[in-house]
Amino acid sequence: QYPMQDFEVIVNCTSRGRSLETLVDDLSKYMLPIANKPLLGYLLELFQSKYQAARVTVIVNPSNRQEIEKYVSETFKGPAKKISVY
Repeated sequence: QYPMQDFEVIVNCTSRGRSLETLVDDLSKYMLPIANKPLLGYLLELFQSKYQAARVTVIVNPSNRQEIEKYVSETFKGPAKKISVY
């Protein structure tokens, strides 16, 4: 197991998720709720808390950018949470 304190993690959220259209309807597939939390939330928590990644960058499709930016800014607050959405 490698320490990730010096690593930057990039999460690719650019796919529209057409194969999941019946489940996500108007949501990005990364915002699909699993046990009342979006799938993306589990990934970000994993990289931030368990692996303590130095930085997490989320690459998004322009069509879902606002939705994901809002979730990240409301859920992951404070200077210790180094998450960027592009």
